Amino acid sequence: MRIISLCPSNSEILFAIGAGDQVVAVEKWTDHPPEASRLPKVGSEMDVDMDAVEALEPDLVLASLSVPGMEKNVQALEARKIPHMVLNPNDIEGIYSDIIVVGEAVGREEEALALVRSMQAEIAELKGINSGRPRAARVYVEWWPKPAITPGRKTWTNEMIEIAGGTNIFRDLAAPSGPVTYDAVKDRDPEIVLLCWCGIHRSEIDPASLGTREGWSDINAVARKRIHVVEEGWYGRPGPRIVQGIHQLAELIQECDTEPAQSPPYS
Repeated sequence: MRIISLCPSNSEILFAIGAGDQVVAVEKWTDHPPEASRLPKVGSEMDVDMDAVEALEPDLVLASLSVPGMEKNVQALEARKIPHMVLNPNDIEGIYSDIIVVGEAVGREEEALALVRSMQAEIAELKGINSGRPRAARVYVEWWPKPAITPGRKTWTNEMIEIAGGTNIFRDLAAPSGPVTYDAVKDRDPEIVLLCWCGIHRSEIDPASLGTREGWSDINAVARKRIHVVEEGWYGRPGPRIVQGIHQLAELIQECDTEPAQSPPYS
């Protein structure tokens, strides 16, 4: 089977279930595992070269609506009658389901089930350990700086924060993600900030820049230097590496001091 992946999370799933040798091309943001990043590219996830896709004669193209703007690629695949599958997980259960569906589609059912069971066991263990924390640290995740974009309630990232023993300060945001004002972040006073700017390499993100935002120098996380530039693949990609993200976040939360929690200005 000849497979093309149109987003990094799909590539990671395919290689994690042992189907990497069937992948003939990826989009340019795929960077894990290393062997996946060395495959031929068919453009970026926002600007896929459909002529290149069609020329490779794929048996299956994997797209994902977790990537904003992917809809136009799906429409193009449909118009050209290229065999494809579209993933669209909103939560961790959705990630499990997608891994299994992909496994079935590429003849790696057993490997997919084994991966899901391994993830489930590890996440259940982490949930059990962190559920006993005396309080939930307030966490702010930033997907983009201007305007500030953050995950809301209906997303795997919100679940990851809860499993790690924290609380997403924008868990009341109904959308999977959305813009928030700097004042709103300041008012909710996060104790931990995770910078995960989509498409920006970690080396290009300066956590100290947050202190220059008006009023942010008094935010708990900024004042105590609890700003962390994190791996996008561990938080923003709906794939197997979210387990590593939960591990990391649990450690960061554990490092938080035990000062009494302030009552958040939202329910």
